[in-house]
Amino acid sequence: MDAIIQYKDKFIDKDNILSIITWAIVTIFLSIQAWNQSPTTDMAILLWVIALFRLAFERKKEPLTDNHKRVIWAGIAVFIGAALSWYFSPYAPLPFKRLEPDLRFILIGLVFISLYRTNISIKHIIISLSIASVSYGFSALYQTYELNLYRVHGDENAVTFGNGAFLVFSLTLFGASFFKNYWQKIIIIILSLFSLYAAIRSGTRGSFLAVIPLILFYLIYIKPKTKHLLLAVAVILSVSSSAVIFTDLEKRLSTAYKELSIYHKATKTSSGQRLEQWKGAACIFLEYPILGAGTRAFKESLLEYKKECDVDIGGKGTYSQAHSFYFNTLATKGLIGCTLMLIFIITIIKLTKTLPNDQRLLIYVFLITTASYGLTVDLIFKTFMIDKHLILLAILLSIREKTNERINFS
Repeated sequence: MDAIIQYKDKFIDKDNILSIITWAIVTIFLSIQAWNQSPTTDMAILLWVIALFRLAFERKKEPLTDNHKRVIWAGIAVFIGAALSWYFSPYAPLPFKRLEPDLRFILIGLVFISLYRTNISIKHIIISLSIASVSYGFSALYQTYELNLYRVHGDENAVTFGNGAFLVFSLTLFGASFFKNYWQKIIIIILSLFSLYAAIRSGTRGSFLAVIPLILFYLIYIKPKTKHLLLAVAVILSVSSSAVIFTDLEKRLSTAYKELSIYHKATKTSSGQRLEQWKGAACIFLEYPILGAGTRAFKESLLEYKKECDVDIGGKGTYSQAHSFYFNTLATKGLIGCTLMLIFIITIIKLTKTLPNDQRLLIYVFLITTASYGLTVDLIFKTFMIDKHLILLAILLSIREKTNERINFS
């Protein structure tokens, strides 16, 4: 009877209930992305509300670490840089909506607070990611067999949908190693394949740029035992073979190669147009090297300098972003914006060195995956995209493990 009472008291404890609510919001945030954009932002807002609630009503306010505070200040600096580019843009006045996604860099501290004081562990996040992986898989199945779509895309375009699915896949797959039980590992690995299927069905080639860096990271830094290595290689080869044989991915990869090979003759191809956008972004950067053309003013600047920069985008008009996180940031925010973004990333890497082993590994996987496919798409070109990436990163940085054990990379 005493045990029941103790369990009841623990379950109805305010902190425990708030932890359960927060975990549920995180799970919905990750899972709903496969279906709809709007609820994703709604879940992010709820995390901010929880943080404000904690700040206002919690008596024991456990402070964030100095490293977390440095990330917050770095995020504020990124926003200030974006605001300067927006305000001093040669195409000013730009709509304030252009600056709205960058406000998320200021709010990253609220995500820290909403999760930092909870009982949520990294394994809870892996479970959330596993549920999200299944959600992506069923979304892809529904779109393929019910809607008869050639390339699945959810409530966004196929490129960003595929990138999101692959990010969930890579985090879930690596997260399987955190579970000691053999069958738990197997289950998590199987669940991760749902989001891999969604990434394949999206036909997004850029997502798979992360495959080789992730394999190298696994082989060089983790140094697995031989049997684990053989298992990993077997899984990768099996999945890759299936992707090539049973989907149109091989056709799209072959098309990409042909498009690049004929780039000097014709640019009216998907890959050719993307290369032209990158050339245009480089040209725009040379025109406005300090602050760039203005936050999310790539469209206006490309229209103005299209002829001067000799940019041929296949007669399809213009584009709102350069289809690359690196080139788009360089063109629209200049050296100041790029430098502040680099400082933000370096600050995050420094923070990871103080975190527990599993948490650090997962953040590295996140950074490697997004840095890889960020070559072919801007990660923050609209609110939904920055919510999908920055909020997830903040969640991974906020988890506090009870153990102080660190990962061994040597």
